[in-house]
Amino acid sequence: MESVPPPNNNLNVPEEEPILDQAPAALVRFAPQWIGGQIPDNNGWLEEDLEEEPEEEEENNNMVNDDKDDTEIADADDVPIPHVIQFGSNFHCGEISSTRDLLVGNSEVYAHGPMCYDLKSVHRRVKSLSKKMHDKYRTKKKMAKKIRQHEVRMNGQEFDITALGSAVRENISKNSKMMKLITGLNREFTELKNQNRRAEDLSRWEAWVRGRIPNNLRFQEEPSIYTAHVSRADDPYVMV
Repeated sequence: MESVPPPNNNLNVPEEEPILDQAPAALVRFAPQWIGGQIPDNNGWLEEDLEEEPEEEEENNNMVNDDKDDTEIADADDVPIPHVIQFGSNFHCGEISSTRDLLVGNSEVYAHGPMCYDLKSVHRRVKSLSKKMHDKYRTKKKMAKKIRQHEVRMNGQEFDITALGSAVRENISKNSKMMKLITGLNREFTELKNQNRRAEDLSRWEAWVRGRIPNNLRFQEEPSIYTAHVSRADDPYVMV
């Protein structure tokens, strides 16, 4: 048989596979092809087991620690409330069979939050809260009353201060007038005092001068200041 030349005269093209004379038998089952013993997952159909993350264990440990760290909660009467509520063996929950079946063999039920024992405890707590609110209201009312009284007192003090200021201004004006009068009197008194001093000096000087005048030059009698009127004969107004 003659050799057929390669297509496009390319020597690197692989030779064509021989065509089977008969079609392969249909596969009845799924049979993966095994390549070798060293590659267990040759077709990539096997899934590896993922590593379990330790989240669940950490959550369980945290829950245990939280149960240990929880403190007892006290109600309004300072009575501690336990975290576990005890029930007796005969526990009836209405006519619901599912709940009864669920609680069979369970003598402990954990409370999710703070719970009161009975209605009496709730009533005491509400009563205490009501008393606190009433006391707070009374305190606010007293404070408002005191503030109003303080404002009234301040207004009265302002009025008193205004009246006192006007009175002080009047007294200041009167005092200024009195000071002016006293100053004038003091000035006059000083002038009179100076005049008296000058008069005394003048009298002493006069005495000293008289002591220096000789006796022959002195007047026998000091002339009178007042001169007597001498009537004349020819005076028509004089009656003889």
